[in-house]
Amino acid sequence: MDLGCYCISAIRLFGGQPLRVSAAQVVDTAEGADGSDPRLAATFALPGDALAQFDVALDFPRRDELELIGTNGKITIPDPWLCRHGTSSWNATAYSSECRPTHPDGSDCPRISTTMMPIGSSSRTPHG
Repeated sequence: MDLGCYCISAIRLFGGQPLRVSAAQVVDTAEGADGSDPRLAATFALPGDALAQFDVALDFPRRDELELIGTNGKITIPDPWLCRHGTSSWNATAYSSECRPTHPDGSDCPRISTTMMPIGSSSRTPHG
């Protein structure tokens, strides 16, 4: 599936070279289909006991988001691949070092800060 290359590039950029990879796909078996994989989900084991996961689908509603989660916070980048529809910022949230969030949205820990950072604030383009 060609959509996964963006996700894999981001995983390697932020997490390093994967040590192990596991994945599951759904193969299109409809009459006349070419046997392509319209859906795939993967988990990567990375250095430092880190994990990365991604899923892609051609037959589900479109969603584009990159989320980096660590023990003290997270960074969320909406539409990281193409930056369409006026997307001009990303969110960084830091949590108190005494609290480790257990709820997926971090709502069980007090936030130290949430920052909106501009995307592309320099004059550089993605290709130079």
